[in-house]
Amino acid sequence: MRVLPDDRGWASLDDQCVVRTPPASGSATELSKQASVSIFLAERDTGSTADGDIGQAHRALEAAARRVGSGDHRVRCLRTIYVAAEHRCIFLFEASDAAIVRLVNDTAQLPFLRIAEAVEFASELPAVQAEP
Repeated sequence: MRVLPDDRGWASLDDQCVVRTPPASGSATELSKQASVSIFLAERDTGSTADGDIGQAHRALEAAARRVGSGDHRVRCLRTIYVAAEHRCIFLFEASDAAIVRLVNDTAQLPFLRIAEAVEFASELPAVQAEP
């Protein structure tokens, strides 16, 4: 699914859900609001990797995205989700295509199980706060 954000960084898919695309800050490796981008996930088996190593992997992917990103190849590492019980990491990217996400992973020398295009649904509801 392609997402073209509006001037607030939001793009409606339908009346029930919204995809949040973070606004760009203008550097060559970050995504401009005029660019059509998608969300991709890269899934990785972590084995017995320590939590600190997951942080290092995330930082390595951020650095690789800055190195390989250009005007024609837009990519940004958004976040990492670690599922400890399954020994899996899911790295979320905003990118112009899957090939650039694959190149980022190869550049960071991090093996992956798969790369797939995804859709992120974000709640518009305010956060629930605990009572004092």
